[in-house]
Amino acid sequence: SLDFWRPPVGPFSESTSQKIRKLCQSAALEAEDWGFKDPLNCLTYSHWANLLPPHRIIAIYRDPGEVMQHYRGRGWDFRRAWRVVRAWSAYNQGILDAIDRSKSPTLCLRYDAMMNGEAELDRLRDFVDRDLVDVRKASSYRARAGHPLSTPVGQIRGALTGANAGQILLALNAQRRAQLGSLQGTRSTPQ
Repeated sequence: SLDFWRPPVGPFSESTSQKIRKLCQSAALEAEDWGFKDPLNCLTYSHWANLLPPHRIIAIYRDPGEVMQHYRGRGWDFRRAWRVVRAWSAYNQGILDAIDRSKSPTLCLRYDAMMNGEAELDRLRDFVDRDLVDVRKASSYRARAGHPLSTPVGQIRGALTGANAGQILLALNAQRRAQLGSLQGTRSTPQ
């Protein structure tokens, strides 16, 4: 949602924490393997993490151009475009923060590659160590080449940068980690 782009402040209330624990217990009784998908988890994972049983994180990275296309059909103006970029940025920062802080095994997949080929699906299968049933529908993937809603923006960005959006995200994260490391190394401790 474009309206929820800030992580919650402070921990969950005890009442909410108890509801989460009960939800996890109920899910574990129904199936050995279970999970949930909600983009807001990008913003709330730090609050969920200690309440969940041992788990894995599967993060899906989506190119900002694809996200723009998703919202484009609902009326377009500068304000909406700004809200899309703001939300996309906050959600992806949340993914990076979860990956950095989590001790859980983590897999980051590119949505466009997942919908257009087998390599990401193979990585997912290997990560969960389960056979997967492929229910992807190419006709549902709006950003695929040739879809009437797709635009050449992604191709132009790739031609200009020489990298796809997933590579850019990984490079920015590596750069951010290096900067954090150098900052920590230069801090002086009180004597």
